[in-house]
Parts: sequence; structure tokens; C-alpha cells
Amino acid sequence: MRRSMKRFKNLICTLFCAASATAAAVEPYVFPAPERQPGQKSVMGLRVAPIKNVRVAFIGVGVRGGNALKRFAAFPENATVKVACDLYQYKLDAIKKYLENKKYPYKVDYFTGPEDWKKICERDDIDLVYVATPPDLHVPVSVHAMKNGKHVVLEVPAARTVADCWKLVDTAEQTQRHCMMLENCNYGDYELAVMNMIEQGLFGEPVHAEAGYLHNMESYLFNLKAKDNWRHLRKPAKNPVVSGNSYPTHGLGPIAHWMGINRGDRLTSLYSVSGGDFTLKQAVKEVFGENSEYAKGYYKPDMNISIIRTAKNKTILLFYGTSLRRPYSRAYVLNGTKGFTEGYPQRFAFAPDFENDMSAKDIEKLLAKYRHPVYSHFEKAARIFGGHGGMDTVMDLRLIYCLNNGLPLDISVYDGATWSSISEVSLKSVRLNGAPVAIPDFTRGDWVKAKYTPYRILKPGPDVVELKGKGLDRTPESYVAPVGDKYVRLTDPRGDDSIGAPVDFVGGALRIRDGNLDLCYTAAAPIERAKLSYHVKALIAVGSEGGYDNEGTRYLVENGALYRFAGTKPFQWKWEKIAPVQVRLQQQFCEMSVPLKLICPEPDRISVRFRCQDDYMPDQNLAAPVLTPGNHARNPKTKVETSPSREKYSPKALNDGQISPEIFWADAAWASQET
Repeated sequence: MRRSMKRFKNLICTLFCAASATAAAVEPYVFPAPERQPGQKSVMGLRVAPIKNVRVAFIGVGVRGGNALKRFAAFPENATVKVACDLYQYKLDAIKKYLENKKYPYKVDYFTGPEDWKKICERDDIDLVYVATPPDLHVPVSVHAMKNGKHVVLEVPAARTVADCWKLVDTAEQTQRHCMMLENCNYGDYELAVMNMIEQGLFGEPVHAEAGYLHNMESYLFNLKAKDNWRHLRKPAKNPVVSGNSYPTHGLGPIAHWMGINRGDRLTSLYSVSGGDFTLKQAVKEVFGENSEYAKGYYKPDMNISIIRTAKNKTILLFYGTSLRRPYSRAYVLNGTKGFTEGYPQRFAFAPDFENDMSAKDIEKLLAKYRHPVYSHFEKAARIFGGHGGMDTVMDLRLIYCLNNGLPLDISVYDGATWSSISEVSLKSVRLNGAPVAIPDFTRGDWVKAKYTPYRILKPGPDVVELKGKGLDRTPESYVAPVGDKYVRLTDPRGDDSIGAPVDFVGGALRIRDGNLDLCYTAAAPIERAKLSYHVKALIAVGSEGGYDNEGTRYLVENGALYRFAGTKPFQWKWEKIAPVQVRLQQQFCEMSVPLKLICPEPDRISVRFRCQDDYMPDQNLAAPVLTPGNHARNPKTKVETSPSREKYSPKALNDGQISPEIFWADAAWASQET
């Protein structure tokens, strides 16, 4: 990996040299920019009167919008869900059932017509429109909402063209309404901690940053059966595809705020190149066959690389690739005059010892010391609701907090427009063979006088509105493991919960003991059904009952039975029932115990993803650390032995009370004993 990174850095150096030479010879292409009209004024640092209870309409309640709605609904004293709108009736039905089970105190109106968003925006009982639709509706819905006096938040990207970015900016200025792009990555624990370190001077002056979106999408692309999988594979193009960075904001958003972009500096020009189509074409042939219609044609390039220069002559390097077979990464790098950090994996180094990485233990202490006040303020709720490691929850609750207290929103319309415009700006540069393209100044010069202001939490006082969640203070009964038992705590290290954000998640842990894989889970509400999916060795791709492993096997525990997902051809596998296993559900607690012998006699590696599912909650996707059954040094109290017989875990044995293993719950505050 390090060797490949060295070659990659050499490529980047070459690109920088080419960009410098190009800049001396070619004037950048400039997109048309409208002038600010009479009566139209900047919304930089916009403050509006506090809204003590924000009335919200959700346009789109699928995975993103639906989970956001549930988070808002948990704070009825601070926000009111007024409307849920979606084209799919079953999604509205799921939301309705969820709210009914939660005994939500307010009446919610449901709409499913393709044009219903227009009349929703025109209602006089809405303060905020939450736009979680496909991207082509982001701008039309947002513009219509602002023109009807509503504040708007919209999913990423805010827009796909420079012209549409200007529409958002101009409408926000004309109406003096908030228009915030929901870039959740700005609210991650690491991202906010680094920003806090910058504000405290640890890095000196930031001078160079890197970021990207590197996410292999095969598991989505090849899942052609799911009716609402908008990421599924399309038929290939007949000619080579020219593309830029079409998804720039997850990487660019955090580093733009780290470097004070639109707050004392701005992005000025970009140079972009894309490579060829290699990996996805090969993967398609492996899955669908050489003669498939999907294997005959062209797909978008494996990688796009863009170099950005700022007004203060600082540099940014952006990556984008969704077909390379590699681990997920947003590729964060920050270089300051005094320090360095990298996000995947996390690394830190500071002067004078800048040539040596900090140890993992020191990094953990550093992040804890500089945890951002915004993250700390909403950390408890983030653990309960999750959502990409908690960042979704922090973002949504921070939004409510700002509107309740009349604070400027952290991500301005200028930020959303600037970051989103990179899609068309990079494409233009690629089409010009890497020539420079000017990045529009959506602030119209106001970036010069705007100061970098950190995200802040108000000091407690009689006029400060704090969020009050319904039922969040209820701590489930805690069971403590016997002395000597060790657990691996369930975490979400990748920060990518693609199926759906966890809802009501409190805590969980797992272990390997006495030849069994034991798992426990705690929720803030009663669990009606639960399941555990895991695999041995390396999982390559998983779809909705349509994935495949090229090494190892996938397993599922659901409703007291163990199933194996197996077959000889990808996407033609079936679930085979192997044996009954122990599964206990007690109110908000769930525990499972699966004999390793039923999985694999000598597994060298097991990776676990736990899903808690009842009738009104989506699957809970929680990536767990890899367990190494044979690594006794890691946990000397654990010994993998011959598993008990299947009969011991039969329903009859369970009902007769013959099974009485030690209870192995993790408590609500993550107090499980860890390896």
C-alpha cells in the first residue's frame, strides 16, 4: 500500500508541474456570472429571528430523508414534523407506522404526488423544507421554497451545474432565507476535532489539503433487483465517457472549512484530468459474462484528479473514484506550517517531531482532548441515533439548535454552491485536456471581509434554547459481564452506513467464548425482531440478497435460526437453513450465541455486521472490528474450543431452561469490557 502511495505521489508531482506550466501559458476558462441585482444583498453570516419550534416539511423520506425525519421527531419541543412527502407509498407507510409506534404528539400530513412539493412549499405553516430528493429536484424545490418564505436544507450535491448554483445563491440573497447543503462529513468527530486543533493553532497556518471520495460501488451497481436502488448499473455508453468529479462535497467540504474558504480565502482555479475505464469494465465481465450487454461499451473512468489553487496561493488536491477495488476513503490530508494530519488511516505529526507519526494511543488522547464542542454537545444523541458514525445526527441537531437560537448556519449557501460547482468546473477542465478553469466567486467578493468563525455553542443562559429529546434520558437496564470476559465493542470505523442510519441504537458488543460467537445489543426501545449477518474471510460485495463472496461464506441469524448464503454463481445464491441457534429478546435487549463449529471449524477471521430490525425501524448497520479467534494474546481468557452440539441450542433446550450461559450485555454507556 505504501509503495503504491509513493507512485501515486510521484504522479501528483507531475500533475502539479504540468498545472504550473499550463497556468503560465493559458488563461483559465471563465463561467458566466450574473451581477447582484438591486435590492439583493449578501447572506454571509445570515441571522434570522429565533424559531423556538421549527416546523419542518420533508420532501423525500427514503434512507436519508426518512432517518432525518426520525431524528427531528425525537425532539418535539424543538421541532415539529408537519409534512412527509415521497413518490413511494410504502416509504410513507413506514414513516407513519414509526411515528405511531413512537406516539408522536403532532399531526403529520402525507403526500405522494409528483408535484405535491409545490403546494407544500406554499403552505403558511412551514418554517423549513428538508430536501432529500434525487439531485435533479434539489434546485427546483429549494428555489420554490425560498420564494415562498421558507428556509431550506438540501442533500448533496446542492446542484450539478454552475448556473444552478447561481440560482440557489441569488434566490437566497433575494429572499434572505437560509439555504444550507447537508454535508454530513463536516460533522464527523475527526473532522470537527481537526478544525478545533486548527483554531487552537496546533497546525500553524494551513497551506495544503487533500481529500476525495473513493468508494467502490459494485455492491450497489450490480444489485439490479431492488426497485428503488437508484445507484444500479446502467447500460454502457457506445463511446469513451468523459467525466470529472461528479461527487466532490464529501471530501471538499471539511477541508474547505479547515482552510477558511469563503472566510478569508477562496477557491480560484482548477486543473482536472481523468484516467481510463479499467476496473468496472472488468468487474462487469466477471459478474455478467463476456457476452453480456453490460460488458460491451464504456463506463466512466476509474479516477479523476483535480488540483485547486486558492486566492492566497494555497493548494488542494481532490480525488474521485467509485470503481477502484480498494477500501473506502475520503483521503483527508492537511499540511500546516506546524503540523500534519491524514484521515485514512488517522495520522498526526507536529513540529518539531514532524517526521514521526504519533502513536495510536497518543492520537486517541489527542482527539479526546480536542473533541469539538459541537460534537460533544450532541454526542449522546449521536450514539443513540447514529448515522454514518453519528455525524448525521450531529448535523441535524446542530441545524435545529441554530434555528432555535437564531444563529448563522455553519454551511452557507456560498459554501454549498462553491463545493457543488466543482462537478461542472472539473468536467470543463477535463474536456479542455486539463487546462485551467476559474472557480466562480459565489460570494461576489464578500469572502475578503468575512472572517473565519468556528462552529460554536452558546454559553448556557435563560435565553439559550437547548434541545430536549423525548425518551433519550431513559437508560436501559445494564447487565455487566463477569470478571474475565472480554468484548470487542461494536463501532462504525468506516463512517459509511449505506443501508440506513441506525435508529435508537444504544450499545453493543461481541466476543468469542467457549467456541461460540456471542453478541449483545441494546436499543432505546423494545426490539421485536433481530438478525445478525457475518462472514468468514473476506467479503467482496453484498447486495440485497444478491451479493457474492469470492472468498468465504456469508451467514445470517434471524428469528432463532442460522442460515448460510451459498451458491455457485453470483446473484443466484440462496439462503440455506443450517440449525436453530440461541436468540433472546427481552424488551430493548437482544443476545445471540452461535457455535463456531456451525460456521467454520477453524475460521481465521470473522467480520460481523449486526442488524437490529423491528416492524418500524430500518436495519442497523454496524461494522465491527475483525475478530481473530486464534489470537489468544489479545484475549487470554478466551479459548476457542470444540463447539457444543446443535441440540444444546435447540428451541426445546432453550424452553426447558437448559441454557444458562453468563449474561453478556453491554451497557448503554459503552462500558463493556474491551479487548
